[in-house]
Parts: sequence; structure tokens; C-alpha cells
Amino acid sequence: MTKQRSTVQPSTTRQLAIRRACTRARVLAIVIMAAAVLLGAGATSSALAQTANCSFLEIEASNKEGGIDGKLKPLAKKLKKPPLSSWKSYKLVAKHDKSLARMKPEDIRLTLGGKLSALLRRQGNSQGQKTRFEVSITIDNKSGKRAVDSTINVSSGDYLIFAFDVTSERGNLLAFTCK
Repeated sequence: MTKQRSTVQPSTTRQLAIRRACTRARVLAIVIMAAAVLLGAGATSSALAQTANCSFLEIEASNKEGGIDGKLKPLAKKLKKPPLSSWKSYKLVAKHDKSLARMKPEDIRLTLGGKLSALLRRQGNSQGQKTRFEVSITIDNKSGKRAVDSTINVSSGDYLIFAFDVTSERGNLLAFTCK
């Protein structure tokens, strides 16, 4: 009786084992990459969900006597410095509190006339510093003409002031802050 040999030779068996190990490694790598993509997508969606609570103050400035409205106390220092110090009276006309979602424009009809559009572009903070917000602001005056179109960075709790519809006797100011 003769012994029959197996049709698979030892070197071929070894190659098959290596191929199987490589296939398992590839599958494992694909699973790890898929998990990383899914976790990254979760981080991206949470980054897109960032919001900022912003306050927009409509202020009427004029050369009439009257000083600074008591409700504008946080802005008093800024209003007393040039070029804003050229007016004598500052009155709060309206306050709009809005929650800005990242990359979603928010339109506000202004009491003084015109329209404001605000867009939160980015928010972040460096270690040990206040949160910074990058916000795009556009203001269209009463006649619909673009008066302000700016993208600025503001620290949390700090105010920025824009002037529009300015004459020698009066001006409309828009101050805003985000937290």
C-alpha cells in the first residue's frame, strides 16, 4: 500500500496561514477606521452645535443734554472715549437677547430702523483665557442700504460698538456682547 500525500504542500499551507492573518489584520484596520470616522463625526456634530448667548443693544446717541442712560453702565467707559465721546447723550432704545447657533444666521428687526444679521462663525478659548467668539455682523439701514458688514473677534463679556446712520446731530449705535 502506498501512502497518499496531501494535495497541499507544507509551503502552501504556510502561505495560506499568512494570507488569513493579513486578511484579519485588514478587517481589523477597517473596523478601527470606521469607528474613528464615527467618533469623529460625533465630535464634528457637537462642534456644530456650539451656541453663544449674545445681547444686542440699540442706542440712540445725540448732542442733546442727558448723559449716559443708567442701563448702559457696562458701556460707559467706551462711550466716553473718542470718537463716541463727540455725542452728549446716549439712550438705550432696545435690547435683543439671542442665542446664536454656529453657522446659522440670526436676523433681527431693529427698533431704530433697519435690519441686523448676526452669524456665529467660531468659538474657542485658549488655556486660561476667556472664550473668544468670531461673529459676522451686517446692518442694513432704514433705506435697506448696507451700513456695516464686518467679521470680528470678541472676548466673552466684552462689548463692541458699531455706529450707523450718523449725522452731525445724532447717530444710531449697536453694541453687542456674547457669553
